[in-house]
Amino acid sequence: MPITQTICLDLLIQGHIGSYIEFFHMVVENKFAIDVSRDMLGQLKVLLTIAEDSQRSGTAKAIYESKKNLAQFFTRSVNYDIAITYFKEALETARRMQNEYAIEVEATRNLGVALEGAGKVHEALEYFETSRSLALERNNVDGEMMASQSLVNVHVAIAEKFENAGDYEQAIQHFTKCLEFLKHGANDERSICDIEFRLGKAHKEIGKIEVAIKYLESFVAKSATMGDKNKEGWAHATLAACYDISGNPQLAASYLQQFVSIAESDPRQRLAESQACNQLGMLYNKLGEFDMAVTYFERHFRLMTDIAKEDALVAAEESAAAAANSGGGTVSGVGGADGDGASDDMSVASHARDRTNIGAVGGSDPAAVGHAGAASGSGGLAAVAHAPVAKDFGPKSSKGSLVRFGAAQAQLGISRGNAQMALFFETVVDPNGLGPLLQWKAERSFGAYVPQRSGMIN
Repeated sequence: MPITQTICLDLLIQGHIGSYIEFFHMVVENKFAIDVSRDMLGQLKVLLTIAEDSQRSGTAKAIYESKKNLAQFFTRSVNYDIAITYFKEALETARRMQNEYAIEVEATRNLGVALEGAGKVHEALEYFETSRSLALERNNVDGEMMASQSLVNVHVAIAEKFENAGDYEQAIQHFTKCLEFLKHGANDERSICDIEFRLGKAHKEIGKIEVAIKYLESFVAKSATMGDKNKEGWAHATLAACYDISGNPQLAASYLQQFVSIAESDPRQRLAESQACNQLGMLYNKLGEFDMAVTYFERHFRLMTDIAKEDALVAAEESAAAAANSGGGTVSGVGGADGDGASDDMSVASHARDRTNIGAVGGSDPAAVGHAGAASGSGGLAAVAHAPVAKDFGPKSSKGSLVRFGAAQAQLGISRGNAQMALFFETVVDPNGLGPLLQWKAERSFGAYVPQRSGMIN
């Protein structure tokens, strides 16, 4: 006999007619298209009979608990529509209870949680706000904290949608609400830091640089105690961009150096570190500190050289895999017939893919997925801090990195020229220096020039 039939017979024999009707509609007829596993059917039977017995007893608290337990059962099985129905019945019961204010606060919040799970976030907000207001009126500290945290969760989810759509003004409104609830309710310092970071980035996007700096400076001041080095580094990068936009390249360089110091300890951040070094070279060129510019352009060049080599290995590995899949032979340089060296190449290739791009475009959250940055030397500091913790798994061939490698090489050459330019001009304006310089140039030119005369026999 099927288990559903056995449960129906048991309910009828025990005299739980109401439970039998609900079970039959929900499970046998499946009118509500619920998804309940075989193991959970026994639990559902027990919860329905308890609810029916509570209803018969007329005890409001017992009725409330039984309805709440049924709602939570359907929440766990992700049947939110039925959960919402039971939570609404629980809330109606709670409102009829005398002097049980904490229960009404809880019931109101529970309904909001179910609505949030069902994707009805704006309805959920209404119930969370009501729950918080009730808790404040009745000095229910725990209830206020829980409702505030629920409000923060929903506002963050809404803010992220606006953020992804590029509507930073709306995102700021919701992030600001979060800050209000966190400071006067949930009192979660880690979450406050996170929201300040995101508010700083959002204000930068709409050009409110002073406000962005305020939030980011606050985040940086607290971030050392949070233990999130990744986000701390990106805050420094974003501040660098803000100060560069506001016309303070010295402070921009200082913050970008701090980003580099944090990034260099994480192998996944090498592309980001490389781009930051390139931007530092540009900043020091702007400041006229050409030796420092050369130092960072050289570092950028070395990093891009390593990245280009790794990407070439990735391309070779993928060519070998494609050849193997198509029945071809082994590609030269990627292991022999017995697979020697394959594990080393695989580890390098895996490392090359797992890199963070400092110029990536932000996603839905601090762990959002970004896109590959432009070639080195393009953009500016505004591109440096466009995403909080944006992951970019590198180009799938060596082409992109070779372009960046070539640009890095050119930038380094220009920078070295800049660094020697001051000495050149000193020599030119010095009466005793111009003559020797011109003589040296002439001797070098004549020594390199061999005229081709007509009629000469080779």
